[in-house]
Amino acid sequence: SAQFCLGRRNSGYIEGKEHCPGRHARGRSIQASIGETTGLDEFFNTIREQEAPQNWKAQQCSPIALAFLGDTVFDLYLRTKLVLTSRVSANAMHLKASSYAKAASQARMMHAIEERLTPEEHGIYRRGRNAKPLSVPKNAKLSDYKVATGFEAVLGYLFLEGRDQRLTEIIEAAIASMDRKE
Repeated sequence: SAQFCLGRRNSGYIEGKEHCPGRHARGRSIQASIGETTGLDEFFNTIREQEAPQNWKAQQCSPIALAFLGDTVFDLYLRTKLVLTSRVSANAMHLKASSYAKAASQARMMHAIEERLTPEEHGIYRRGRNAKPLSVPKNAKLSDYKVATGFEAVLGYLFLEGRDQRLTEIIEAAIASMDRKE
């Protein structure tokens, strides 16, 4: 599991250890804590079932639409994980979440986990990366922004397909890759 506590830099806190102030309920996995705490599985399954047209496939969505959703999925996961594992101010949590959500960080994460993608996921990533963005944030390089868009497209795709376990694996691997570099 990724080191995600927000104590002092290099403080030695490791998620799931007794001495970690961010240990979540009874040592369960973060996925279990998030699901049990929020009931999101049932909530999102209801939306997917009620709103998706018959015979609909996530691959039919534009890569920009998938990235639009993937951005929110990633942000919600990060913020939920921070709330469940941190004992710091909301501002500190916001700064930590922002450091993971910026284009340069997402590009680094994507490069670190790209080899783990299935051929199907890699195809979604390529579609997202190659999509023409309408604009680029002023603090991001175009190359990073395109890779980040591909990363978010994969997350949006997995979310819409209801492949929550795989979605969690990808996000956790991405976070772990960033934590190793800090």
